[in-house]
Amino acid sequence: MSPLSDELRAAATAWIDTAPAEYDRAELAGLLARALGDAETPADAAAAAELADRFATRLTFGTAGLRGPLRAGDAGMNLTGVRRAAAGIAFYLTAQGQ
Repeated sequence: MSPLSDELRAAATAWIDTAPAEYDRAELAGLLARALGDAETPADAAAAAELADRFATRLTFGTAGLRGPLRAGDAGMNLTGVRRAAAGIAFYLTAQGQ
């Protein structure tokens, strides 16, 4: 039996399906596969815990900007996060009439 919640599994799967970088998709897909296990390999609790950590929160701007570990997932610095940040800045500037 997998130690993953349905919500975490859905979040990871959605992230894999929409991430623009193949290497991020592959990294997260491998972690998800280890966390789920299969008929020959039991679910890996450490991989499940790592996956939960990667989706515990999203990176936010702080006094040092946008910082986090380089890894796939919402709580990591990756192409998806950079694109989200750039879109947010563009939205803000547009709203300010810039």
